[in-house]
Amino acid sequence: MDALPALQEWEAALSHLKPARLRKLLRDAAAGNKGLLSSWLLELSREPALKSAQRLRLQWAGLALQPNADPGRLQNALDALHREADELMQGGNYADAWELIEQVWRYEWPASVQPALASRLISQLNNWLPAFAERVHPDMRQRIYDFFYELLQRRYGFAPSLLEPVLNLLIGLSDSLGQFDATRSLLLKLQQRNQTTSGQPLDHNEARVLYTAWYRLLISTGRQQEADQLLDEQIWIPDFARIVFGRLIAAGNDKAAEQVLHRAVSVSGPQPELELLMLQLASYRNDQPAIRRHALRLFLQGGYDLQYFRLLKQSYSPSRWPQQLERIMRKLREQPDFAVRGIRIAAQIWLEEEHRPDQLAELLRKNCSLELVRQYAGGLEHTMPGVVLELYAKALRRYAEKNSGPEAYAVIAQTIQAMMRLPDSAAAVRALLIELKVSYRHRRALVQLLNKVVI
Repeated sequence: MDALPALQEWEAALSHLKPARLRKLLRDAAAGNKGLLSSWLLELSREPALKSAQRLRLQWAGLALQPNADPGRLQNALDALHREADELMQGGNYADAWELIEQVWRYEWPASVQPALASRLISQLNNWLPAFAERVHPDMRQRIYDFFYELLQRRYGFAPSLLEPVLNLLIGLSDSLGQFDATRSLLLKLQQRNQTTSGQPLDHNEARVLYTAWYRLLISTGRQQEADQLLDEQIWIPDFARIVFGRLIAAGNDKAAEQVLHRAVSVSGPQPELELLMLQLASYRNDQPAIRRHALRLFLQGGYDLQYFRLLKQSYSPSRWPQQLERIMRKLREQPDFAVRGIRIAAQIWLEEEHRPDQLAELLRKNCSLELVRQYAGGLEHTMPGVVLELYAKALRRYAEKNSGPEAYAVIAQTIQAMMRLPDSAAAVRALLIELKVSYRHRRALVQLLNKVVI
């Protein structure tokens, strides 16, 4: 059906409507259709007659209403809002700057972009708030406090990564505004919502955030006794355990410190933060078996941090180390992510073990990717140059088979140049060049690049 006649009838009818009636008609239509409202907002955001700040608010509102908004467009809109707010604040216009900041929080963001946008916005707010606190009227600080207070009540269910900085903002404003009771009431309400009927947390990460915020509020208002009681009641939170542990160690009471850690683990289960405190306790006692046990767990379960591996090595005598090294490497190979992450750690370890170049060479032979060889084979150049040449050639064949294009060809050329720097490499490099030219004769750009190599 042709829509033109209907459109003409619509235009004719609009010409007879009074402005108030027309506004109501448009509002009612937009209120029942988010897609339509989003389109109108984005269209108005391009209206040059409007002020820059107003156009930015319209653009953000239009994008925020789209359920599948493009993350890039949202990020660009957020950056533009930040720049405008910065300019307004530099001009001393804090009220309008806050209007822009507030605008971002008025809408539910798409789940796919919420963490990134929230993190960026919170970071910017933390930079801005000192200026607000120092230069704006207390009424403005109260407005900021009220806004985030109501936001938490209205939109319960923030991820901990967003909930924590929002609570920190509230607590930072609470003391100067005398809002201890209101902030305490909010925290208690949030804690109750996160509890089962038996009083257990529904979400331990959220509980950690809420109790940590509660502790900060107590400390900031000089309620040390209540803060210490909270530490004791919620000792399962690693940050709380660390505070109590540090006090007890400073007082020389290592037995009580050990009991604190056992209590924390019994509630929360093993956690890297608690494992680290156990390592500190073992170091305090110079308990070598315990140091080795906890350092090994932190190395294997804490992201393969080599500081714990090196601590393990220091705890053994040179005569015992080779046997223990084999045991540790065996455990490393058994890790589920060895092929993805552990293999690089293994290569780095064998690189540092100067008396075991054979192990690094064997590892690279079995996992002969060009990236791995280029990164670690250099450690074998002085002791095993022939093996390095072999590894480069093997890795380069695999790489050329699976990769093409200007960037890949540049990598191939760079690798060949690295091979040419090795002693007695001319014959092997010449043979490899001929092999590559024949195998990939249809890749003219690669052949032209290889023809430029002078041996």
